Amino acid sequence: MLLSVIIVHYRVPLYLAQCLYSLEVALEGKEAEIIVVDNDSQPKYTIPLINRFTKVRWIIPGENVGFAAACNLGWKQSSGQYILFLNPDTLITAQAIDSCLGQLIKKNTVGAVGCRMVNGLGYFLPESKRSLPSLFSAGCKMTGLSALFPRSAIFNKYAMGNVDSKDSCAVEVLTGAYLLVPRKVLEEVDGFDEAFFLYGEDVDFCRRIGVAGYTCWYEGGTSVIHFKGASSRHRGRHYFNHFYRAMMVYCNKKYPFPIKNILQAVIFIRQQLHWGWSVLRHAIFPQKSFQQDTYRFLLVSIGGESEQLIQLLRESNHLHFLVKEISWFTWISDPKVIKEQLQPFIVVFSIGQLSLEEVVIWRAQNPDDQPCFYWHVKSDGLVGPENALSLRVE
Repeated sequence: MLLSVIIVHYRVPLYLAQCLYSLEVALEGKEAEIIVVDNDSQPKYTIPLINRFTKVRWIIPGENVGFAAACNLGWKQSSGQYILFLNPDTLITAQAIDSCLGQLIKKNTVGAVGCRMVNGLGYFLPESKRSLPSLFSAGCKMTGLSALFPRSAIFNKYAMGNVDSKDSCAVEVLTGAYLLVPRKVLEEVDGFDEAFFLYGEDVDFCRRIGVAGYTCWYEGGTSVIHFKGASSRHRGRHYFNHFYRAMMVYCNKKYPFPIKNILQAVIFIRQQLHWGWSVLRHAIFPQKSFQQDTYRFLLVSIGGESEQLIQLLRESNHLHFLVKEISWFTWISDPKVIKEQLQPFIVVFSIGQLSLEEVVIWRAQNPDDQPCFYWHVKSDGLVGPENALSLRVE
């Protein structure tokens, strides 16, 4: 087996469905398998997915064992020569897989490959390429120097601000949302450290790959869409605490006494201040809920799928949507003019006869703040950067 794809899923079935549909196309013709580790999800949502994606192997621990432990469960039961760790809130293309596999196959000194990740609006996600965290880089981030000098190799060293996001290069840290690793490297470093429940495990994993003598490689010439944080969105203090706990664990591993103790005290203070500010900010500026009935949909497609979408909306009792359809070629010719004429609306990219690869390439080259959804015509849900909309009949 050439490739095993490991997806750790936690309560984002609409995103997972879109991810699996994209993988069906991306893996076509490849000797590959897909393994989903379902971390304490809700059966009423996941059983339909299990029934629909019969070629996917499902591992159900029965509880939320954490991201690192779930990744280890997945790859240790896989048989691929190469292992791709992939978040469920991603849309993947054959180009991304092929280019990253090519780097591993031709360079035996490379221990992990990642690629350029953009959010659903097309904006680059800086965690795609990073340096190992240090006291200085942490200080720059906390004081705002990294934001003030985003292109600086000194003040924004952690995000490698001096390296263009479209340039391929060796890096110290890649994101766990898309991480391609040879099996032999996983076995050598013994996978992910399960002391990390959520967050931080990718930083530690890449650090240990470097210690083992391998290079992490960033492919800037190919993009993947990552709806960042779908699994942890709106989860409150529970996920907030996991983030800072990961920082504590990393400091404990990397720094000796008493430096690690001082740092852990600073992290604790930072956590309390951050949480207090978050509560205050949400009290003053409460987050607006997605008022679905107030929008019109502009369906961008090739195959004339508007009637299919309208029928799904009606069947799911979302009766007040208005759907207008335009061709992909009309959309890419001058989207600014179209937006000015049709506001307010949400763009829906219809992935059917219109290829996801073409949409991802265009999206990564044309980022903007226009609300949007992505819809695979075989699926019963729309997914976007901020929200997902189920088209299931309840």
